Amino acid sequence: MEYYIYNNNEAKGPFSVELLEKYRIPANTLVSSENGTEWVEASTVIELRGAIDDVATPTILTNQYDSQQQNSTTAFEPSPKNWLVESIISMLFCCLPFGLISLIYATKVDNLYAKRDYDGAKKASDSAKLWFNMSWVTGLIITIIYIIISTTVIVNDL
Repeated sequence: MEYYIYNNNEAKGPFSVELLEKYRIPANTLVSSENGTEWVEASTVIELRGAIDDVATPTILTNQYDSQQQNSTTAFEPSPKNWLVESIISMLFCCLPFGLISLIYATKVDNLYAKRDYDGAKKASDSAKLWFNMSWVTGLIITIIYIIISTTVIVNDL
């Protein structure tokens, strides 16, 4: 299992138990499991007993983490919108081809985010949004053209 640590008003991680044992952390360091929903002191986590040192400071660990993770993402970055529902609606009611392309990109967003590829997830989200917008604009244009042609035919028949 991996843990996040809270230091200098910032969440860092995830760190493996082995890495935490190597660098040692203070007993009162706040830690959270991978889901990040609950923060507790490291001294209360049985699995981290070997990582606790009352005189250690987590600064060395978090500085090393910063240097290793400079260009990558942590799980604390928000997931971009996936546009899945909008893509399905646009496929059904607007323009099937563009809606399908939007759906393909929309399904990639969550998978890329789960792999911690935030940049890839953001690009997939932007592409899904672009194709969704193209879909409804195309559907709107086709509807307007249909109304104009239908009105013209009805007026000419009178």
